[in-house]
Order: sequence, then C-alpha cells, then structure tokens
Amino acid sequence: MIKFSVLDTVIIFDFSFLAAMALVFLYCVPETICIAACACMFHELGHIIAALSLGVKINRVVFWAGGIRMIAPPSLASYSRETIVLLSGPAANMLIAALMAFAGNDTAAGINLAVGLFNLFPYSNLDGGAALRSALHLRAGTVHAIALVFTVLLSAFIAASGIASPGVWLTVFLLIVFEIFYSC
Repeated sequence: MIKFSVLDTVIIFDFSFLAAMALVFLYCVPETICIAACACMFHELGHIIAALSLGVKINRVVFWAGGIRMIAPPSLASYSRETIVLLSGPAANMLIAALMAFAGNDTAAGINLAVGLFNLFPYSNLDGGAALRSALHLRAGTVHAIALVFTVLLSAFIAASGIASPGVWLTVFLLIVFEIFYSC
C-alpha cells in the first residue's frame, strides 16, 4: 500500500488497484485505456465538484481494485448531501456521454455511458448502492439483498434477450463475486 497526504486529505493506493491496472494495460487497446481513464476522471471530478459545492470535506481517497472511494466524516454529510455527491459521479458521465454522442465520438460516449450506468448498479460499494442506502436510510444488509435480486433479474434479462455471450456472463459473475466479497 502506498499512502501520502495532500492538503489534509490522505491518498491511498491499495495493491489491488495496481494489480487491476496492470491487467488492464496487458489486455486493452491503448486508445480504449485513455478514454476509460478520462471517463473515470470525469466521474470522480463530478463527485469532487459536488462535495466542494456542498461543503463536504473529503478525508481519504482510496484507489482499490473496485475503483476509487472517497471517504468523508459522517458528521459532515447529511443524507441528502451524501446522496447528491454519490449521484454526481454517474451524472458527470452521462453529461460527457451526451456531449461525446453529439460530437460524433461513439466510443467515448459508449464508455462514459457504461461507466455511469455501471456505477448506478445497486451494489454496496458502487454509487448506486451507497446512494440507495443514503437516500432511503437503509442498512447495508438491505442494500445487499436488493443487489442480489438485481443480479438475478439482470441475469434473467440477459438470458431472455439472447445477448448472452461468454463476456456478458463473465461480467454478471464478476458482479456477483464483487458484491459478495466486498459487502462482507
């Protein structure tokens, strides 16, 4: 783990983040990596701009295999402010996707749309699950149950729609593993 501070904010790079990045660089096209990195940057900027606008201080930023997690003290963020900050990342991706589609860059539009939609999934460690927990004042176990139902429904939709390829099923499997492993 690499750990340092910038303006009273602790920045942590977990080993899992470095391992995930190594795999991405091994198996992805360089142009796609650049677009995906920009999509992630816009996503996190959406969170940061919302947090700063609402007066929410970020104590820690953790880079891990599941992405980037920003941590603020619970006493500084009301449920409504927390929900707004959580949904601002996917909203930024949706805005960039619309702008890229308008500009004719379908690859950048698609990647931003995918990043935004993926982060809205109701998994505890994604923005969607955390926003659901915050907005509805739910316990983590309830969000976990919602995520499992969502995964079953997503799997049924994929099977019924005929878009079931090995890559799609691998993605669903990884979502299930992600939720079970990181919800505990």
